Amino acid sequence: SVFTISVSTYLRLSSVEGTEIYQREQALYVAEYGINQMIYNINNGTTYTNGQSITGNTISNVGNYKATYITPDSSGFGGSAVIKGEGTVGTYKRVIYASLQAGSDAYKYCMFTGAGGNGGLSTGNFTNSTYGSSYFYNTNTTTIPDVNLATYANDYGYTYLSQNSNYIYTPTNNAKVYIHYSGTNPSATLTLNFNNSYACSIITDFPNVSVTYSSGTTWSYVGTAQQQYPLIVHKSLYSTSSTFNIETSLGYQTFTMTGILYTNATFGVNYSWLLGDSYLINGMLIAGKADNLAPGGLLGSFDIVYKYDYYTYVPVGFPAVNVTKFLTPSFREEY
Repeated sequence: SVFTISVSTYLRLSSVEGTEIYQREQALYVAEYGINQMIYNINNGTTYTNGQSITGNTISNVGNYKATYITPDSSGFGGSAVIKGEGTVGTYKRVIYASLQAGSDAYKYCMFTGAGGNGGLSTGNFTNSTYGSSYFYNTNTTTIPDVNLATYANDYGYTYLSQNSNYIYTPTNNAKVYIHYSGTNPSATLTLNFNNSYACSIITDFPNVSVTYSSGTTWSYVGTAQQQYPLIVHKSLYSTSSTFNIETSLGYQTFTMTGILYTNATFGVNYSWLLGDSYLINGMLIAGKADNLAPGGLLGSFDIVYKYDYYTYVPVGFPAVNVTKFLTPSFREEY
């Protein structure tokens, strides 16, 4: 009997100890689950402020997690922020930390430029219902996404044209065209003549681009809202020494662009004297630099409405979003 009781007691104690060890290990994984959940949310457009937390259960209901966003990261790992993960299973709680390496949020902005700044516009000229006022335009100097022009020529069925001097191109509806510059003159200009409304995508490495238009015309993207081809990708070898200009009209005219416009040059618009012109981008502008976009006369306007979620649906041919992830050596536990 004594032997039986001793064995029974030993087995119970071993069982309890095994359960405790198992729960303690599970709590660690639940804490990591919470960190990964917060990173997933960030990579899908959620913005967290310092001290903000999320809580929940794992999919299999193993335990409860709490993840807290802390910025700046003062741990010395060089991250942009740190996430504190807490996992609870049974009576056991484990706390771990992971420093974050922030990804690019370029595609969340109404206007994202390498030089930064608002181009002389007020916040009233920007609307971003998806990500809010903090994403009207970037304020600091940065690097714009680098688009590889060859991807369009090789993979996306663009008609290829090659020109070695100034060239005037009138779009056709639903066209996709790659206009290559084979000359050496840094003043060479590709003129896009929008004498009517077109849905088209234009890719070019011409040094300069000039857009002319008839009043009331529109330039729209090709594709679907979730898979848009860009209005234009202008990638000059001379970068911001080159220009991308929308030219003036006879006065008080309108030109609407719906989609994403990309140029690594200096982007500018010209207004007719006094009466001005009205420009609208229903989409996003990415530029190496923005010239003064504010009208100088009594009338005229330049507005950007972030109408599509380019962070979630990156345009065709553009580099994928650099995701936020934790720095590998920064994973650590609080004892």
